Amino acid sequence: MAMREIRFGIIGVGVPNQVSVGPIGADMYSGIAEWHARYINETPGCRVVAAASRTEAHVRLFAEKFNLGDNRYTDYRKMLERDDIDAVSICTPSGLHAQMGIDAANAGKHVLTEKPIDVTLEKADALIEACDKANVKLGVVMPLRFSKVVQFIKHALESGQLGKPLLANAFCRRYRTEVYYADSDWRGTWAMDGGGACMNQGIHVIDTYIYLLGNVKRIHARMGTLGHKALEVEDVAVADVEL
Repeated sequence: MAMREIRFGIIGVGVPNQVSVGPIGADMYSGIAEWHARYINETPGCRVVAAASRTEAHVRLFAEKFNLGDNRYTDYRKMLERDDIDAVSICTPSGLHAQMGIDAANAGKHVLTEKPIDVTLEKADALIEACDKANVKLGVVMPLRFSKVVQFIKHALESGQLGKPLLANAFCRRYRTEVYYADSDWRGTWAMDGGGACMNQGIHVIDTYIYLLGNVKRIHARMGTLGHKALEVEDVAVADVEL
């Protein structure tokens, strides 16, 4: 029996025609939403059918690139009214994820959101509760979990091949320039980004270690803003974590 197609709506399409280096090299792209749309369309049984962005010019270009026709919206709630959308992919600033996900869940749509799930625990819990109540799936984009290397290590740990882990080191040395933060007014703010070195850049490393070694029991950490002149959030952090 053939699996029914899963039809996606994209919420938040970014700024068109920026230059980025992504998984396929340098390309003109529309922010992270384009990677979502590409991989959704490349996944058997999945297809992007509509998109929403508050900026009409941006969503129009995005719709043209992905052959969406007139299936574009400047109000994502209007898109959620469609019966031919099964799931949404949320690619907006982090501080908007939970409310948009809650609205989608209440409309009966499954929810896939970019990391992080949101910027506060309270908002994250509210989204989880809404999806549970609506009986829809909720996923957060944490791709390192699914890499062949991480899956190999996970199997080796669970099968006992590596014995009992006693110590693990993790480093994330990705540096974001002033230009990166100036490019969008939400970046580097507590309200919309939720953090810097930890929440934005280091979150994938943190998630991978929790996935492999278990939840955090105790943590001693310090963070600061040392390399940027006008930044609300941290640009450096160090932590001693017991898992």
